[in-house]
Amino acid sequence: NFLSLCVAITMKMVPKMLSPLVKEWAPKAFVISFKLETDPLILIDKSLKALEKYRHQVVVANILESRRTSAAVQNCLLFYSLVMVIVDCFEKVKYTEVKTFQRMIN
Repeated sequence: NFLSLCVAITMKMVPKMLSPLVKEWAPKAFVISFKLETDPLILIDKSLKALEKYRHQVVVANILESRRTSAAVQNCLLFYSLVMVIVDCFEKVKYTEVKTFQRMIN
């Protein structure tokens, strides 16, 4: 059963190493970073700035309050996706919705 398969990723806090990772250590790697904010009004802007600064491929952006149920996935192209994930009390995925939006360019 698809829903019974689980993948667990354990992460640890580390010093900011995106710049040397992308520029020196693994310039051809597909790099994903994470951005967690408390203010939804600045989240997408900060994600875009991270993509511009580090020149990597994707930022998974979360609001602290809703980090367990939704995330914005920002890429270096002109689109971002809002991923909504609903989990039950056993933390099994019950529903996933992905909406893709074109970014507005000034």
